[in-house]
Amino acid sequence: MMTDLRTELDGALFTLRAVILCEREGKVLVEGGNYPFRNFPGGAAQLGETLRDAAAREWREETGLDVGELQLTALVENFFELTGRRWHELGFYFRLTTPVDFSERRQNADNPANHLDWADLQGGGLPIYPTPALTLLDVPAGQFRHIIHRDWAPAPSSDLRFGLEGTEVQVRVHLLYVQDGQLLTNTVPGSGFLFLPGGSVRLNEDSQAAALREFREETGVEAVSAQLVGLTEGFDPASHRQQLGLCYRVEAAQPLPLTVRPVQDQTELVLDWVPLPEVEAHAVQPAGLSRFLDTPAGHLEQLVLNWS
Repeated sequence: MMTDLRTELDGALFTLRAVILCEREGKVLVEGGNYPFRNFPGGAAQLGETLRDAAAREWREETGLDVGELQLTALVENFFELTGRRWHELGFYFRLTTPVDFSERRQNADNPANHLDWADLQGGGLPIYPTPALTLLDVPAGQFRHIIHRDWAPAPSSDLRFGLEGTEVQVRVHLLYVQDGQLLTNTVPGSGFLFLPGGSVRLNEDSQAAALREFREETGVEAVSAQLVGLTEGFDPASHRQQLGLCYRVEAAQPLPLTVRPVQDQTELVLDWVPLPEVEAHAVQPAGLSRFLDTPAGHLEQLVLNWS
């Protein structure tokens, strides 16, 4: 049996969730049960599973129907409290065209205590949670929205780097910083291995805040903005590693020296520069990152990487 990407850290539950947005005739598909709100169908992703595969699996399990085309529409970073438990949830929302044979309320095939039904967007009934997710129904096709929603805000604590069933799981930010036609990278001197600056997101910390923090810690310069432009899902079954990477394009408050110099908070690493036309030739990691360099605002590029 596969293991859900859900774990307790420092008194809070962290989970990686795949969610389905399904709309028809002015109504949206929601799940209800013995709790004071309704939510969108979906559930925890599992070890070794891409987010898209997780969304497809959850749809089949909950409805008993084949899944159609899934389009990644949003990331909602949700910090909330439920029945006395605090949660840090990364919810990846996929838009799905409604099957023609799904028009009536039905029991959740995966959880018979719950049901799936169509909710009128004009109101009425129990609230739909998380509330900001309702705005995702207005996202134009092919575009992407990033929402950070907090019902609680304790200080960040441990890194989101933990073990599950013998696999090391990490949630990381990758930093894309370009200056004078050159890309900032990290490397171990003499190794020839180049990768994007960044590091682990922390529990209770949203990924945008993590990107701003990591840039400041590594360069000593404040970042004035960080825009989510890419998503990487890395899997290495041989060494039992799995990584979710959130790629941010960063703007700095002031120019950086275009020289090789130590990383501020990891002196075994140095900051180095690669001309943009040479990024792929130097195999800067994550592989294929050139797709992120020109991602327009309101869009997101995705990469699934097999590290083995």
